[in-house]
Amino acid sequence: MSITMHGDLDDDLFIIRSTEERTVFLECLQMHNPKDHFLYRAEAVKSRRIYGMIDFDKGFALAEDEALFVMTANEREEIHPEKRLFARTHFKSVDLLADGEVLIPSLMPERNDMPGYPLWFGPDEKPLMPQPEPGYNYYQLWENAAVNLGMVFGSTGRYRCHFINHDEEVVFTKEINVTKETQNIRLLGGHPLTEADGTLYDGTATDITTIRERAIEGVIVEKGGNSRYVAMPYPFPYVNRIFVRGL
Repeated sequence: MSITMHGDLDDDLFIIRSTEERTVFLECLQMHNPKDHFLYRAEAVKSRRIYGMIDFDKGFALAEDEALFVMTANEREEIHPEKRLFARTHFKSVDLLADGEVLIPSLMPERNDMPGYPLWFGPDEKPLMPQPEPGYNYYQLWENAAVNLGMVFGSTGRYRCHFINHDEEVVFTKEINVTKETQNIRLLGGHPLTEADGTLYDGTATDITTIRERAIEGVIVEKGGNSRYVAMPYPFPYVNRIFVRGL
């Protein structure tokens, strides 16, 4: 299968292959990490630098018992490398495709993807590329956070997913009938950018402690008596931005 993404991405793309025996970090593309590696569960993963735009097209073989975890993320590794939510600043991303079909839909203010959601464009944050159209902007989303999670399974069928927090507690469980069509899984329902504490950011201060306590930091996937665990590269507070399909 192919994963394709061309255009705006501010900041990161991660791709992880999961089997029942092991987890392999396949791709790590980051905007703000000045080092040549990213620390994932104490493992140094090679990090490739991108600068607010991405041109990615790569094929991946996927066995029936394997899964790809595809994530976009927001980070400021150069000033705050701790894997912990710490501030809302700016994020945007174009569609991410799996085999030519949208797996993770865009988050682009220019397309009005999230009408009414707080925007951010500070005077010291100019785009590195010429503005492609008037109104170039970003959504105010958490830094050092996974923003979107795409799970592509090597086979269709019934899966149970347990979503784990920093304290290794199950905060959400979801039964998913995985088909060849992409499904948007919303653990809390409502707005696509609802956060792990059940609130929607409106531009005012929120309870970061509760959001941190309930943000997803790992996923246990069960099918037919077998299970696997995948740790998230960053906490994942946007629990309605989960996209699932099978092959």
